Amino acid sequence: MAYANNARHFAWGPSAKDWIDDLLAWITAGVLIGLYWAGYVSLDRQRAVSIATIVIPALPLLVTAFNTIPYDSTDAFLYMNSGWAQAAYGANPYTTVLREIPGFDRDPMIRREWMEANKNPWMDLPFVYGFLSAHLAKAIAWAGHGNWWLTLGLFKSLNVVAYGATALFLVSLA
Repeated sequence: MAYANNARHFAWGPSAKDWIDDLLAWITAGVLIGLYWAGYVSLDRQRAVSIATIVIPALPLLVTAFNTIPYDSTDAFLYMNSGWAQAAYGANPYTTVLREIPGFDRDPMIRREWMEANKNPWMDLPFVYGFLSAHLAKAIAWAGHGNWWLTLGLFKSLNVVAYGATALFLVSLA
């Protein structure tokens, strides 16, 4: 139910939002907080927590997220494009926007159809994250060798690694 409310809340553009969207967002937040609390109380009773307790329930979501194009967030595409601008064109992500790259509209890595669906002004924005993120985006784009699907897979693989590290961190805390 929480995810259905969340999907409904974010399915429309900003101009179509009304009070019902805010209500559903609050309901969703309340349900997720309740689920978190129930899990916290459950873990407190168990005392011994294994990695399987954290990882196994999330595996279907992890597999689904890895195999799905990020249709509701264009951030991954911005990371790919910014990394590619650095790796292929030597662009400084903080001073050069993607629209300034010569021939950007013919570059197969800078695929606008995924970005334009969300009306994101990504072509005219400098990179907004820190230098470590910029270097990481550049390294991943370089490793992708200009292959859009491989580069997306590498970014998604990084998310899987981050999930694994988070799971290990949670187990160490428990």
